[in-house]
Amino acid sequence: MRKVVIQNHSEEAALFKSRSAFLFVCIMMSFMILLANLYHLQVVLFSDYQMRSNENRTRMRAIAPNRGLIYDRNGVLIAENRPFFSLEMIPEKVTDIQATLAELAKLFNLSEAKQVSLLKEIKRHKSFRPFTILEQLDEAQVAKFSVVKYKFEGVHVYAGLKRHYPYGDYLTHVLGYVGRINVQDQQRLEKENLLETYAATHNIGKLGIEAYYEELLHGNPGRIQEEVNNHGRSIQVLQEKAPQSGLNLHLTIDLDLQKKAMDLLGGRRGAVVAIEPDSGEILAMVSSPSYDPNLFIHGINDASYKLLIESKDKPLINRSTQGTYAPASTIKAHLVLAGLNYQIITASSKVWDPGWWQVPGVSRKFRDWKKWGHGWIDLHNAVAKSCDVYFYDLAY
Repeated sequence: MRKVVIQNHSEEAALFKSRSAFLFVCIMMSFMILLANLYHLQVVLFSDYQMRSNENRTRMRAIAPNRGLIYDRNGVLIAENRPFFSLEMIPEKVTDIQATLAELAKLFNLSEAKQVSLLKEIKRHKSFRPFTILEQLDEAQVAKFSVVKYKFEGVHVYAGLKRHYPYGDYLTHVLGYVGRINVQDQQRLEKENLLETYAATHNIGKLGIEAYYEELLHGNPGRIQEEVNNHGRSIQVLQEKAPQSGLNLHLTIDLDLQKKAMDLLGGRRGAVVAIEPDSGEILAMVSSPSYDPNLFIHGINDASYKLLIESKDKPLINRSTQGTYAPASTIKAHLVLAGLNYQIITASSKVWDPGWWQVPGVSRKFRDWKKWGHGWIDLHNAVAKSCDVYFYDLAY
């Protein structure tokens, strides 16, 4: 006989209800978690994600300031700025630097050695700062790159102003020169918290007036905030702050006098410094031989630099400030003034000059330029004839 099982429908209904309630609670909890996360993203983190979104569609770009000009005492322009084009790369925006250089080499006929050299320099360079690949592009090269620019992400043509010294070697040891910012310059600027102010600047003062007054000549950079598309191309300028140009300098140097002094030296080794006695103003400061400072603006080539450093005339040395020379007879006027001031001598004081002079108790003889001496000689004639013995005796 078949056994009949009587089911308890009330228990099954209760079990179903409890399971349904548990499932409903789980679904509601999941929904609440999703809702809470959505609230966190949409409300709590709204500002953060809005800023990220803006950063993805906007770009901040620094604008280099115009370097201050330099004039002589008569208003003649002796250091100016001229327009130029260069090809630059921002390393952090380039996916494959080596491959990019290889493609640029085809476009601009770069040798393999040049590519290797550039790659080494880029690795030492700050990745966020523009790196100059080629300088002084002509209009044809600029046009050629513009056609294929879309292929080179992180590479662009920079249009700016470069320093130029119209009077070449006449003022080299006064003005000095500017040169490309190198690793050492970057480290120094970073240490002095000035690196940001050079974000769009390529050159910095290296020597002379250009280096000493760098802070005044450089100026302050501007900023542009622009909207860009997904290819990084500018759509519109959102905000712009104009750069502040560097200050112009007016020197006490007289260009005509400077040129005259240099021409008189005629390339021979020497120095000429002309000073206005009343004011102390330097009217001319010449060191000969000199060199053209324009060679250093974009980086001098190895061959030219080798000629300078190996020259027996040492043109890189500023003889007017670095040269050490015996004062010779120029010191005699100071001895006369000191002797009269302290009443050691009078205008009629005489000294016997046999052609030499000895320190008492010392056997060595200090010779006069006139071997047989001047005999008895007073102050007036000692100055007129530049008698060495008279001034040996006065100094002692």
